[in-house]
Amino acid sequence: MGKYDFSVRRAVLARSKEKPKCVHKSWVDFTTGAKALVSDFCVVLQLALLAFLYAFFAYKFTVFYYISLILTFITAVYVALRESDAQSKISWLMLFLFSFGCGYIVYFLADKRMCYGYDRKRFKEISLRTEKYSPEFDISGLTPAVARDCVYMRTAGGFTPYRGTEVKYFSDARLLFDNMIARLDAAEKFIFLEYFIVADGVLFERLLEALSRKIAQGVEVRFLCDDVGCQGVLSGASKRRLKAAGVRFKVFQPLLSPFNFGLNFRDHRKIVVIDGKTGYVGGCNVADECTNQYRMQGMWKDAGVRLDGAAVDGLSLSFLKQWELATREKCDPARYM
Repeated sequence: MGKYDFSVRRAVLARSKEKPKCVHKSWVDFTTGAKALVSDFCVVLQLALLAFLYAFFAYKFTVFYYISLILTFITAVYVALRESDAQSKISWLMLFLFSFGCGYIVYFLADKRMCYGYDRKRFKEISLRTEKYSPEFDISGLTPAVARDCVYMRTAGGFTPYRGTEVKYFSDARLLFDNMIARLDAAEKFIFLEYFIVADGVLFERLLEALSRKIAQGVEVRFLCDDVGCQGVLSGASKRRLKAAGVRFKVFQPLLSPFNFGLNFRDHRKIVVIDGKTGYVGGCNVADECTNQYRMQGMWKDAGVRLDGAAVDGLSLSFLKQWELATREKCDPARYM
């Protein structure tokens, strides 16, 4: 395993014409932090606007206020009878009690059918259209224990088991990324990356350098990350550098979308696919703390898995469905399977 200390960071920054970037959360540059503050402000502003509109109508129209009280009472009864989680039930009932009649609005705005029902419908349509690219569900020849696990994953999550795949486990994030970046250098056709957190730093610079080399050789690169996960840690300059290098970069569920209340509709996946032959999954994000680059406060423990074989098609399909949902760009999985 290679050693990546401050000398590596100095070498990376020496090759870059840009101003050195901060690599730790406490050193995030001003523009990145400012964008995070603007995003938070916009969310609060939207909620404040709704509160103002409710107060205005409740004050001007007494009938509206009493109707709101009735609707809040009906919603409270609905929650008391429907919610199975006692903690959630108590929280909602307390909100209804002290909400001055607007609790039903908050409840239905927080409901997934209201916040991102349209996206859920679109994702279901995408999944049905691409279902033919998954293998037939076949558990013949498996031991009873493995067959039970496969049936559970199929019924609970819709996951199809794959055969003919080699698996390598990495107990440390640095080992995982060292192996992954080395494998990127052998890519010939395409690279897919999907992460919750992508942060400025040494790891990001290494990844960008590797992707830039492959793009120069004609390899297609798509990069999807979550907008909440990248808030305050991935600068606008880094996003522009990715795009300038030729990376097809997209953020999932931008926070600055107008009246976007699906704040919890996030993409926590960590997927890398190389040529449809090799895939990486695990808990590791593209952030220096995951690789313990700067051990300021304890140790960060994460792990990952490398797949070589048929199961990589499952990762490709998962990525392409999410990409289509985020970009509204219809994908042809047959090109990548």
